[in-house]
Amino acid sequence: MLTPQVIREATSFAFNNAILKNEKIIAYNLIGTSIINKCNLNNCLIDTYRDHGSHSRIEVLNGKVVNSLFKIDGDLLLFENFIESSVLNSKGKLHIKNGVLQDSFIRLNSGISLQLDGVESRSIDIDNTGERLSEFSIKGLLVDCVLRGLVTFSGIVNAIIYSSVLRSCFFENTSFESTVINKCNLQRVVFMNCNLKNITFSHCNIVERPLVLEGCDVTGAHFLNIPKGAINFINCYGAEKVHFIK
Repeated sequence: MLTPQVIREATSFAFNNAILKNEKIIAYNLIGTSIINKCNLNNCLIDTYRDHGSHSRIEVLNGKVVNSLFKIDGDLLLFENFIESSVLNSKGKLHIKNGVLQDSFIRLNSGISLQLDGVESRSIDIDNTGERLSEFSIKGLLVDCVLRGLVTFSGIVNAIIYSSVLRSCFFENTSFESTVINKCNLQRVVFMNCNLKNITFSHCNIVERPLVLEGCDVTGAHFLNIPKGAINFINCYGAEKVHFIK
């Protein structure tokens, strides 16, 4: 059973070098930045509410998070953490920088910003329940992950995506820089007006319908062990020079 801590009067909070186990931290009327630094969180719930019309930010730095749930009404930054078997839900910016993220679930809402920067992600489920993301960036490694319902209108991807599932994703005006998508299942995936220079799709399983590339720059793109009939090029620049390799 979780032990509740309710923070009502303070506009921010801080934990430093603490071991938090079976804790339920509920904070109201937050303004500014709250910090959880060098802490070990095990089976915790962090549930925060910002003051009406204000900006709030939770920073989790240099720690370990296991079997915990974050429900953040504001921005959530996680930097240099080991995160396992946890759920991350933010109504603002969700920025995970460096560290390891595994066996976890990211829940996205309409209009939020998602950034995975230098993160080693294994067996994570990213589920977008809303409409377009306001900002989107993935730089790093994703292995055995599920990306579901992502809708972007700008962003940068510089990643290796391996043995993962992309389902019902719509990428618009997004730049895929030196990205490799290898041994993935692609189901109802569309790229529109994207920079796909030097992207590599390798040994992917494209199901239900062809992979749609519309208005994209595909100069130097490579498709390894993927049949031409599985790709639908619509008004793409450089499509005649795409490399299909068996």
